[in-house]
Amino acid sequence: MSDIRDFILGKTRGLVYTPLMDEMLIAEEKKKRDTKRKKGLYPSSLAHPCLRYIINSYNQVEAKKKIDPRILRIFDMGNAVHKRYEIYSKKMGVLIKKEFPLRYKKLKIRGRLDQLLLIENVLYLFECKSMKDEKWKKLFGVPPQDYRIQVQLYLLLLNMLFKERKNKFFEKYGKYFPIKKSILFIEDKDNQKTEEIIIEENEEQKKYILDKIEKINYYINKNIEPPLKMIDQCNEYGGCCFKHYCYGENK
Repeated sequence: MSDIRDFILGKTRGLVYTPLMDEMLIAEEKKKRDTKRKKGLYPSSLAHPCLRYIINSYNQVEAKKKIDPRILRIFDMGNAVHKRYEIYSKKMGVLIKKEFPLRYKKLKIRGRLDQLLLIENVLYLFECKSMKDEKWKKLFGVPPQDYRIQVQLYLLLLNMLFKERKNKFFEKYGKYFPIKKSILFIEDKDNQKTEEIIIEENEEQKKYILDKIEKINYYINKNIEPPLKMIDQCNEYGGCCFKHYCYGENK
């Protein structure tokens, strides 16, 4: 009876499986950090409000942040959501392309979008996200700014690449271009409720993105750093991984 009570009270938690799992996750993350990925401006980082963060990411400055296995499991859950919706799209018969590579050398951009879907003769860019219930409830059909920028950037890049027609995909599906609409699909992590938001190409946001990329490339090409500017993201989620680089080791 006491053994059952001890188990219920959690007195035996984390003694066998958890330490091994955490050790494995930390080792994998260290390996990833030690492996240099291909240099480029990635859409996910371009949406960040701090220019220094974007440029440090591009220059592959050493990121210093404690590896938290719990955060790694959260990332894995997000990846699992992406895979699940890939399966759904394929079974629905609307999936045209998954993890479509995007590379535009002139702007130093590289990345990949989640899915391209053909629904009722319209080609859609499909971007899948997941978030906590408390954030999901505050959406009201309006996605966060960084999500909007990322989706607009994908639309911009796809249509720019279409004009150059260097990929056979554009020859096959050229009649559906230029793409004007995207689906931002957001799942509530806590209860699997979903929010589907149609985002259309926006000229004003397109100009904002191109101006930002031009400014970033100016700093990169001149090999100079943008001025320091403390923002909320410097301290969110345990602090920016480049904070030591900007403000010193003790900050």
